[in-house]
Amino acid sequence: MGINHWWAHGLGLLLSKSEYRDLEEFRDKKIAIDLSIWMNQLLSSDIDKLASTSKPVERSHDLLRNIQTRHETFVLQGITPVYVYDGFAPEVKNKTRAKRKELRDKDGKVWTSLLERGLTNLSDEFTEQELVDAAKSRMKMKKPTYLDQAAILKWMKSKDIHVVGSLFEADQQMVKLEQDGAVDGILSEDGDIVALGGKLVLAKLSRKSNGKFQVKAFDRAEFMQSDNPYNSKLCKYPGIETHCALLLGNDYHHISGNGEVTVLGTKESSYNTTGARKDNGMLDKLDGADDKLEWVKKFGQKGTKKLSPEVFNRYKDSYKYMLHSPTLGLDDKGNATIEPLNGLPVEYLSWTDLLGSDLGLGELLHDTNALSAIYNCDVLPMTRKPRRL
Repeated sequence: MGINHWWAHGLGLLLSKSEYRDLEEFRDKKIAIDLSIWMNQLLSSDIDKLASTSKPVERSHDLLRNIQTRHETFVLQGITPVYVYDGFAPEVKNKTRAKRKELRDKDGKVWTSLLERGLTNLSDEFTEQELVDAAKSRMKMKKPTYLDQAAILKWMKSKDIHVVGSLFEADQQMVKLEQDGAVDGILSEDGDIVALGGKLVLAKLSRKSNGKFQVKAFDRAEFMQSDNPYNSKLCKYPGIETHCALLLGNDYHHISGNGEVTVLGTKESSYNTTGARKDNGMLDKLDGADDKLEWVKKFGQKGTKKLSPEVFNRYKDSYKYMLHSPTLGLDDKGNATIEPLNGLPVEYLSWTDLLGSDLGLGELLHDTNALSAIYNCDVLPMTRKPRRL
């Protein structure tokens, strides 16, 4: 999930003031990695697309091989990757999901059909024209498919590489793993990891001339120090990150008219060197409100206009989902259980009570075997019913 203006403005001067750090500085750490981000980055180098268009540039022209190469490089640099797979798309992202699926299905239909034939019947033979047409279809694709994900997962499981499945999105699941001590940090280009409470977030992955990787690091303990050089409103108003993400706009919710200046405040003349902003943004006013959701209801558009009931209800649902979305944990017997991120407010007895529904999980809620299969990546929950590999 992306957040508008997050890395460039929401986090102040973090990117410009912080130095790149060699990945080896995090040697011997377990790092959760959102595999879907890697797949999207590397898709442009698959088949006969130019490898030079991928970010960072990769030498291989095959998606699976690119993932393998990255994994090998991470291991050589002393990192233990823990790959986290997406689960169901949450209902609050239905519009975003539908738009992405429409592009994927339209552009890659020929490629997907041929790949599915090959996976279903390994002895099937293709004509030269079918392969040419499939390659052209693949080149038009904007997003990877569940078949790409399944092929990579099969390779990882065959090599006993640590993988974890998510009930919904990988973002919340990775933060849950960090909270539980299962990983030491998170590698992701999605700024929402910070908004969800991530403590150590590695981002802006790039390759040095010697072939090794380097990253920018968000360390929450350092970032929240009052004497840091980043000058982010998030440092000034701790605990307001989720509201900031929603007011700036993300995949869950966007309020028309809200921009980085409206939300964060007008830039001072010294902004380029100091990152300083005036205290006239929505966050400055929101921080002083006793009931922040009520303030958003009254002033959520540009800090001056009331939100319509429909827009506010969507904002409220998105806020609760981001903070307390269902994730998977393990009980004392090693079975997967559904646990809300960040626990529950004291006035609620369950996450379904808090969110107002079971998010379409139905019988899965109490199916320990199915939940464990999802957590262990024995199934990929691409539809409301998990489909086994």
